[in-house]
Amino acid sequence: MASNVENFNGPAPVAPTAAAPTQTQDFERGLASFVAVSRERDALLAKVNVLEIAVQGKDAEIKALRDMLTFSEEQSRLRELDAQNRINTYRNERDDSIAGLAKSEQKFEDLFKTMVGVLQAARAQGGELVRKHTDGAAR
Repeated sequence: MASNVENFNGPAPVAPTAAAPTQTQDFERGLASFVAVSRERDALLAKVNVLEIAVQGKDAEIKALRDMLTFSEEQSRLRELDAQNRINTYRNERDDSIAGLAKSEQKFEDLFKTMVGVLQAARAQGGELVRKHTDGAAR
């Protein structure tokens, strides 16, 4: 019958021994674990804060580099446009010079043809005009 009473009231209390931890020891271990986890959490939060600051610095560096790249690209485009403008100016000057040269050559050719025509007309008239002028100059 004693066994029925023991089962009915629950297990009999066990006397603390060196092998079984007491409530105080469990509490102290739990508290120590909590303190260790809290310290580890705080250390990791500090690392996260440091890394977030580093990321912000890198973001600022990336933005600065992108701005420099954009500025360099714009300057390159402006230099390219300036070079193209100078090329077009020189081409126009060259074309104007070639056109002026062609006009001068045409005028010279027209003058030459006129002179040849005058000389041929003088020869066609028998050369008397030429003889009269050259004989008159010799006298």
